[in-house]
Formats: sequence, structure tokens, C-alpha cells
Amino acid sequence: MSNRQNHCAKDLVDSSDLAIWTSAHDRARPLEDIRRGYEFTPSARFFARDLTSHRVAIVTHAFYRGPRGDLARIYEGQPRTLTVVDERPKEVSLFDIDQGDVAKILDWAVVTFGNDTPAEKALKALRNYLVDTWEIERPKGKNFKPLMRSDLSWFTSEEANAVLGEKPDSLEGIVIGFAQSLATGYAFMSRHDRSTRGGRFVGYRMDLPILPGTVLLDATSDIDGVSQLVDWRTPVPSPRVSYENLTVIHVAPPPEIIGPRERVTEIVKNAKRARPYAEWVRKTVIMNTEPGEKVLVVTHKALLAHEYLPDSISLEEDAYDLEGRKVAFINWGYGIGSNRWKEAASVFLFGEFHIPKRGTVGTTLALIDQPAGTPCLDRMQSPNSQDEVFLSLQHGHLLRWEKQLAMRGNARNLTPDGICGHQKLFVTSEFKRFSQYRERLFPGATFIVDSSVSETASEKGGCGAVAALLMSSEQNCITSLELEEVTHKNDPLGS
Repeated sequence: MSNRQNHCAKDLVDSSDLAIWTSAHDRARPLEDIRRGYEFTPSARFFARDLTSHRVAIVTHAFYRGPRGDLARIYEGQPRTLTVVDERPKEVSLFDIDQGDVAKILDWAVVTFGNDTPAEKALKALRNYLVDTWEIERPKGKNFKPLMRSDLSWFTSEEANAVLGEKPDSLEGIVIGFAQSLATGYAFMSRHDRSTRGGRFVGYRMDLPILPGTVLLDATSDIDGVSQLVDWRTPVPSPRVSYENLTVIHVAPPPEIIGPRERVTEIVKNAKRARPYAEWVRKTVIMNTEPGEKVLVVTHKALLAHEYLPDSISLEEDAYDLEGRKVAFINWGYGIGSNRWKEAASVFLFGEFHIPKRGTVGTTLALIDQPAGTPCLDRMQSPNSQDEVFLSLQHGHLLRWEKQLAMRGNARNLTPDGICGHQKLFVTSEFKRFSQYRERLFPGATFIVDSSVSETASEKGGCGAVAALLMSSEQNCITSLELEEVTHKNDPLGS
């Protein structure tokens, strides 16, 4: 939290009633370390224990849901009356490991606790269990195998919980978290694609405290899929934003850059494929913007990490100059809640923020509080599962990130009447899904489907190609020959 936000909070309550705890306001840290790490001097600092004695406490999501979260949730020995959560927090912890991770932590346990200790014995037993599970032949059509092993008591000991509390995101914490999930049956193996043996091991648990008097402020809570799954989150009517000043243009890369059934995540792994894609990104930005314009580009992290595109997030004087345009490049998974690009007149979303299916499966099971051995997991086994519960969260994740990052530009500058600022938004997401949800994402916006979408869809054929042709064409009449060409069928009209 910056000093500006700090002053805003103090305008609402007396400073003696307010305590703020973040890593930048931690009184236990040397002030020089804070200044060096955050480039500002906090006007007030607190110990974490100070939170319980102040009427108003401000903390991070991680602190609130972490092992010391009670310090934020309790005031003078009683639960707080009101909790306001800004932006959707991480509700679920996933512990995604392989055999090699357990072997590394076994070595760590020997160094930390010694040979023939309960920690070493438990980790050896866990390693052997995972090795045996790894070698089990894959049943036909089964991508996920439920797991449970409840006799590894060290993982729930004070010793193990101390490690998990101090270093929850370390490999030690992740392995311990997995073993704790395994003990309750909240774990499964996710098979590698096209492999008869082996896979990743995933544990999951619900971490978000569900308490009375909690209000979530999140502009995408209506589309993220969570409210459809759980009974502890209830949407309430709120003023709706009008997107009448937003123009959404759907574009697609040429089939020779990305095939009709490929994803960007596959392309960026290979320099021979990534460079032409990055060049197409540059050309697309130049073709659709003007010199002097401020532009935000969202793309995959690998393109920035390997310098296929500039790793430059600024729109200020030091912004990347792309033929006279100031362009900021950020990656999927970054930027929710930020105002730093609100002057961007054009926002480009290249690709989508897909996560491994096992992550969505684990999150789904955690949210509905189901162990892996229930029929819920079976319904998600298919590589192209159409299970409504699974799709609700999978689509919700993609839609949430699409809308959140789309609104980083000038569209987030709302008028007093709730009308968004003027902005162009270019998307490259999967055509069928975006067409299904676009009115929910941006009600009142102007939607344009570029001819490139029809050209790409025609490679797949079928009804999607017909829809893309109809939505991208400016003609009043489309001939049967044109339909035949995009669907690859001799008689698409059945005449």
C-alpha cells in the first residue's frame, strides 16, 4: 500500500484507530530495507500483533488467509463486524509436485533434522508411495487417479506445521502441504498426455476463511464461475458499467503462424516459431494504432523473458518506442487492479491465460469441498470434459483475466454516469467462447470481427467457420460457394 492509499484510509478513520500491515509497513523490518525495496518511506509502521487492538486493520490477501490471519480477523478478542475484500483473493492452495521434488526435500530433511528421524522416515514413505503410484498402468480414458495415504503422521506434526507456516511457498512447504492433503484424500495424480505411466501429483485445500460480514469488491465476480459453484458467495445487484465507448476488434494470427488447433503456449517454446509470432504481434500493433498513441500489450511471459518482445511495462517517458508509439508490454497473470496504464487508448490481448487442466480440477474440487475419490473427479476425466462444474470454473478463469486486463487502459476511466472511457480493445481469444460471452463481458460495446478470424476458422471448418464468416463479412449476401469453401463440405445448405 502506498502513502497515498494510507492517507485515503486516514481520511475515513482516526489514525489512532487504524493499523496497516504489509511487508512495507512491518515494524519488525529495518526501515532502510523498506526504503530500498519499495522506494518510499511509510508514514506509519506496525507489528503484526498490533492489528488486534485497532478498530480498522488493513492487510494483504496473503496475510489474511495465512497462518497469522487471526490477527487481522479478531478485534479485542471478538470477530470483526465487517471485512471488505478488494479484488478476488486466492481461495484455494494447490500443491503440485513430482517425485523429484520429494527426493529434494528428503535430502533437506536429513540435513535439517538428521538421519532416522520422523521427518526422514515420513518423506521416504511418501517417496516410495509416489514411485509405486507412478508405475501403475494407466486405465483407458482415465487422466486422473484419486490418492489417499493417511499413515504419514509427521506431516501433521508441530515440526512440519512450523515449516509450512514459515515458508508456505517454498518447496518444503509445498511438499508438506501435498502430504497433508494426501492424508485426507484431497489429492490426485494427473497423467502426462499420451503417456501410459507417470504424471504430476496434486493436493488441494480451501484456504479462504468464510466469515459472516464479508463483502467482496470485484468487478469480475459475476463471470469468474465461483458463484455458480459455491453457496457461500451471493451476488448482489450493483450499478452496471456501460461500455458504449469501447470498440472490441477480434483478430487472429495467420494459420502459418499458429495452426488452427495450436495454442500460443506451444509456439513460444520454440524460437523458430516464437520469432514469427512476435513479429506478427508488432505488426498488428503498428497496423491498428497511430504514432503518438499509448498502447498496452498483454502477451505470454515467455515472449518477454526470452526477449522476443520488449520486457518494458512503462507508459511514461521511458516507455518502449514502437515506431512512434509508447507501448507497455505485460504478461498474463500480472496487472489486476493497477492504474498505471489507464492512459492507453488501445489494449491488445494476445492469447489467453490458460492454466494446466489439473489446476482447474484441483481448484474445483477444493471449492466444492470434495475429496478426489468422489464421482466429481470422474466427470472431469475426459481431455475435453463438458462437465458443467468444470467448465464453469475453466471459462470463468479465462473470462476474468480477459476482462480485468482489457480494463487496464482508458476504458477504466469512468464518467460519473458509469460510462467507460474511449478505448479500442483487440482480442485473439478462442472465437466460439468469446462470441458466447462477449455481451456479458462488455455490454453495450461495439464488436467487430476481423476477416482474419474467418480465414483462421475456415481451417477448422464446421459451424464455427460459418459463424466467423457471417460476423466478419460486410456483404449483404453470402453464396453457397463461400459457405462450401469455409466448411469444406460439398453441400452445406442441404439443398
